[in-house]
Amino acid sequence: MQNSELQFVCAFAADDEKHFTASHFGDAEFYLLYVLNKDEAKYVGKIDNTSIETDAHADPEKAKSVSRIMKKKGVQVLVSRRFGPNIMRVKNHFVPVLVRQKEIEEGLKVVQDNLEVINEQWNKDSSQRKHLTFR
Repeated sequence: MQNSELQFVCAFAADDEKHFTASHFGDAEFYLLYVLNKDEAKYVGKIDNTSIETDAHADPEKAKSVSRIMKKKGVQVLVSRRFGPNIMRVKNHFVPVLVRQKEIEEGLKVVQDNLEVINEQWNKDSSQRKHLTFR
């Protein structure tokens, strides 16, 4: 598949409409959903984070809860400035992308510029999939 044809549903972890959350992906207030291809970032909605609350670090039930929310919306790529240890669990269902940008708009561009690399991970067997880090 050529880069111009690549398209992914991405969830950006946020606590406001403009910036990435400072917390781990699973602790964001909500997720901004975009359908991204090389030429366009189409905003498709916002999902409130209704995942379970837990005090346990790396709780597998938290990972399942967040994953259910994302799967219902057809999300393929998770984008955040921080992920917790559950990244090892969610990578089996999604491509986790760690970005350094603070603003969602800047993160959108970084993800768009790296769709081919994301596609390589997406097409791997889930046990071989790795998270990606973009600067």
